Amino acid sequence: MKETETSKLYNSITNIKDTYIGEAQTVKIKRKSLSWAGWGTIAACLCLVAVTLFWRQDPQTEEKDIGSLEEITSAYG
Repeated sequence: MKETETSKLYNSITNIKDTYIGEAQTVKIKRKSLSWAGWGTIAACLCLVAVTLFWRQDPQTEEKDIGSLEEITSAYG
């Protein structure tokens, strides 16, 4: 940069009015609320978790004792 451009830039940065600085410090950042798509995504994930948990629990599954190898071969053989 040339000397004049540098001095212009410096002056424009340092010659800021105090009122502008005060306004910038007091402005609150608005927080975005979660849109319907965000809530829909959360609901879909919870449904997937619930279905997965209930699917793994199969109440009709029973363990049966099939016996020894000799009993099985004599029954079919």
